[in-house]
Amino acid sequence: MALITDIVQTTRNKGQMYEVFVDGESLGLYHIETIVKHRIVKGSNVDVEKLTNALVESGTLLAMEKTLNLISKSMKTEKEIKDYLKGKNYNDKIIENVICKLNEYNYINDEVYAKYFVSCHSKKQGNKKLKFDLIKKGVSEEVINSVLDETEEDLQGLKHLAEKYLKNKVKDFKTKSKLFAHLASKGYNYDNINKVINEFDWSEQNEDWL
Repeated sequence: MALITDIVQTTRNKGQMYEVFVDGESLGLYHIETIVKHRIVKGSNVDVEKLTNALVESGTLLAMEKTLNLISKSMKTEKEIKDYLKGKNYNDKIIENVICKLNEYNYINDEVYAKYFVSCHSKKQGNKKLKFDLIKKGVSEEVINSVLDETEEDLQGLKHLAEKYLKNKVKDFKTKSKLFAHLASKGYNYDNINKVINEFDWSEQNEDWL
């Protein structure tokens, strides 16, 4: 058993965090809800192990608040949330607890995220680029392939990108090659790129070539 020698309110999280001292040494910051729930009171004798477990519980509570605020602004993958919490210096146990709770409440779902991401970006990106970006965000290839198998590349969006690139340019062989490279960098299928490119008239000549 150990003695709680002091409990000091801090300015963290709008004054909801309290620093708890045991035998004169700081044990860590506790959320007010954890203080009340576990009846952590100055002058009381407590089991240090129970206080340590309560500290993890408190950290999980605070991490959940921050994460819910984050995902209220935009959807996130599991990896993005883990990276966010690691950046806030939460330990692996707290991060694991948060991910478990988010999965339990169905607040994170990488398949739903992938479908949403594809619907938002498919007018300006091909499937190769969409897959590359989703892999970076931590979505599994199995999930990505399943989503993209149901997604045909937007040829109208591809044509719009081509028209935008060609604006005020001479439609000659050199421009045609550069356009292909530009559209390929957007991750579009080569066959679809050729299909769209061949809709344009490439009979113009650049006078610099004459």
